[in-house]
Amino acid sequence: TRRQLIDGIRWRIRVGAPWRDVPPQYGSWSAVYALFRRRSEDRFWRQAITYHAGLWQRTRRPANAAALSGLTYGLGMSRNRAMLQRLRADDQMPEQVRAAATWWLNLSSVVYEGANR
Repeated sequence: TRRQLIDGIRWRIRVGAPWRDVPPQYGSWSAVYALFRRRSEDRFWRQAITYHAGLWQRTRRPANAAALSGLTYGLGMSRNRAMLQRLRADDQMPEQVRAAATWWLNLSSVVYEGANR
């Protein structure tokens, strides 16, 4: 199911294992990866960040800042540098989100590529 694939993406991001190591309970690793790649498109990221940033700006709740941090991690994994640069430059974002975006932007491509094998 789609929920299993999403859980597979979350598992892979949390554990940091290669895509081929995603447990079969989440579906085939290639299906999990394909969904991740489709969701890595700019439109998805823009909509998700706009939504959660709006919630955070209205409420200042830690849960909303945590959601933005999780999205920032996903952006880093997808290497969406343009969106990461926008997050880092936006002084309306929570500090932890701006710091995470900066960390991903400064991550060596050698380290990133090694982690994704």
